[in-house]
Amino acid sequence: MGEIEFINKAEKHIVQKDVVKVEREFEGEDLGIYGFLLGASSQLLFVQVDYDFQLDGYAIIPAFTVSKLRCNKTDRFHKEVLKKEGIFERDYGCDSSIDLTDWPSVFKSLKAIGHIVSIEDEEAEETDFVIGRIVRVNKKSVSIQYFDGLGQLDSETTRVYYENITIVNFNTRYIRTYSKYLKEPKKKDV
Repeated sequence: MGEIEFINKAEKHIVQKDVVKVEREFEGEDLGIYGFLLGASSQLLFVQVDYDFQLDGYAIIPAFTVSKLRCNKTDRFHKEVLKKEGIFERDYGCDSSIDLTDWPSVFKSLKAIGHIVSIEDEEAEETDFVIGRIVRVNKKSVSIQYFDGLGQLDSETTRVYYENITIVNFNTRYIRTYSKYLKEPKKKDV
């Protein structure tokens, strides 16, 4: 799909508030995302994720990872169910403005809002996953204050290069829940 065709198709789905499947495939594995497109640029797509009839946070993905934007009869029926359940009216959209120009602008937007993010490289041999606070936004990378499975924040930051990012998530139920229980870094004995 060419860049202009991609942008035009994305804009159509944004205006119509369609439920779409953003088809993505890595190493033969289908990593499609269902939801509503909320924004698009030549480089990035902004998706409100729909998981089992719950709008569960947001994903930003590079356009180059998208093979197709699908909106078929099943997707349109899914949107009708969301409407009839009152989910669409209650939860659709995003209160925050995210600049989709490029990765630095995305992370500057998210940092200004104070969102905790998860970042993945799904193309890596073993998927790389970093979750935490945005500390610094650079030209080629973002630095994250990672937290582990016990909610312990690292005292050092983890640098993630933009070229290795295939998806960024924020404001998911998982992130919101964990965020309530984060522990500041342990003080080092001097």
